[in-house]
Amino acid sequence: MGSLPPLPPGSLPDSPPRVASIPPNGPPDGPREPMKVGQSGPRRPWYLVGALLFSWVFGAAAFIDGCNNALLLHQGHLDLADKFGNVADETMRAAEIAATEQYFDVWFAAHARLFPLNVAGFLLGAALVWAAARAMAGRASARLPVMQIALAQAALAILTFILTPDLRAAQIAFALSQARDSGGDPDATAWVVRHFPQIARVGMIAILAIRSMFAMAVVVCLTRVRSREFFEATERRLSSER
Repeated sequence: MGSLPPLPPGSLPDSPPRVASIPPNGPPDGPREPMKVGQSGPRRPWYLVGALLFSWVFGAAAFIDGCNNALLLHQGHLDLADKFGNVADETMRAAEIAATEQYFDVWFAAHARLFPLNVAGFLLGAALVWAAARAMAGRASARLPVMQIALAQAALAILTFILTPDLRAAQIAFALSQARDSGGDPDATAWVVRHFPQIARVGMIAILAIRSMFAMAVVVCLTRVRSREFFEATERRLSSER
């Protein structure tokens, strides 16, 4: 058998071809580092965080206050024997007990009005705690309930204010009796007795107005464009993960 003809010079490569190295974590198109949470969509606006946080706090406070008041109204009495044990003067102690009993007599007499109002208060408070917690987790379906419950709480506060003028008068009378029995400066006591009722009435109206403005602020914060974008983006991400 004849020998093969020699190859022309330069026809062989100087070195064998290199094989592309594959990274240990897989090929370039393989698994990648997961996207961080902040890259999945818009962040929570600061006003949305504040509105939801304050909604949760107001809901928890309404739940506790309404539950305690409803239980006390259900009992129908309050034992004051041990409430003023730290008052050394017997005359002052008797006066404070009498003033407190007079206030709670008015309070218990309004049972038919106060009990359903307080039951509604702790139910709305519990609902707001639940809805605000879900909204803080990014659930778009909780945005509308938070606004509705906040407005319902404001309406309940206005209704309570309208239905309980006797309780406000009893609160003012209780504060005046404490001022008279405090044994302080006579001139200061006379000034408090003369001006406190008007100051208290204005303060109660101001508190009601602030409460209503808070509900409106919650609605404004949850309906802004950035808030809606956050809920929509979070809902899309949660849907894609299911």
